[in-house]
Amino acid sequence: MLFEIRGIKIKLGFGFAAVVTLMLLFCETEIALISFASSVAHETGHIACLLFFGVKPEYISLGFFGMRMECRGESRLDYLRDALFLLSGAAVNVFLAFASAAFFFTGCMTVKYIFSVNAVIAAFNLLPVEALDGGKALYLFLCRTGEREKADRIIAITSYLTVAFLTCFGIYLYLCGVLSVSFAAVTGYLILQTVFSVKTQRKDKQG
Repeated sequence: MLFEIRGIKIKLGFGFAAVVTLMLLFCETEIALISFASSVAHETGHIACLLFFGVKPEYISLGFFGMRMECRGESRLDYLRDALFLLSGAAVNVFLAFASAAFFFTGCMTVKYIFSVNAVIAAFNLLPVEALDGGKALYLFLCRTGEREKADRIIAITSYLTVAFLTCFGIYLYLCGVLSVSFAAVTGYLILQTVFSVKTQRKDKQG
């Protein structure tokens, strides 16, 4: 599905529809809707940050692996602004989590769901994995303070260690009989993303 809003082309891919469908199938309706709204808020934070820096995206694609944006070739950000752009999505989720925490005294389950979902989304995206916002921001910091090849090695190691830890933790939860479908899906997603990123890097170096 492709449409346009104020000169920005937006594509909703099959992967995006699949993720929404899976959320509705495996989660309670209320949690699924909150998760969807929180994810939209996360991506909106990225777009708002980009527009704040005076860069207008030309194309936005939403798929299984999240959002991908294309901007004009001359629209480039420096290291600091690029890092802020990457962290802006998680910052929105942190804000929503803290804002909802202020209403915990009401005892409303919806408020607790909003807090939990946004806290999880923020923590997930801040993991030091190359495919995620936290890993990309860390990579920019490493590139700015040292050599790019060294940064490649460090971010690859942190990505593998993080994925390995989550995999081991997932096995532990499975043995304890408390492994959730969502945790298994997230770990599988990170494994696929990490493998895909490494293959892409190798192709770039060979090219």
